[in-house]
Amino acid sequence: MTADRRARVLVADDHPPLLDRVVRTLAREFSVVATVTDGADVMAAEAMHHPDVLVIDLSMPGMSGLEATECLRRAGSRVPVVCLTAYEDREMVEAALETG
Repeated sequence: MTADRRARVLVADDHPPLLDRVVRTLAREFSVVATVTDGADVMAAEAMHHPDVLVIDLSMPGMSGLEATECLRRAGSRVPVVCLTAYEDREMVEAALETG
């Protein structure tokens, strides 16, 4: 049996139908190691699963994806982040890019 060499992905989104669809889509090519539905849970999941990539919704209850990404960066995490959002305003996109 060979080890799974696919990139390990953590997915964070608070909308169950979208979360399910994203996971099903990503699972074709990647190893989805965990899902969370609140930005506050991202830190613990990232520390536990050490994903290669984080796919995160920018708008979640409790702690937004943007805030969660900022917390990860302050804690020293260098995990690449792919943001999901329905926002179209330039400020949100720029804030996400500045956060890393």
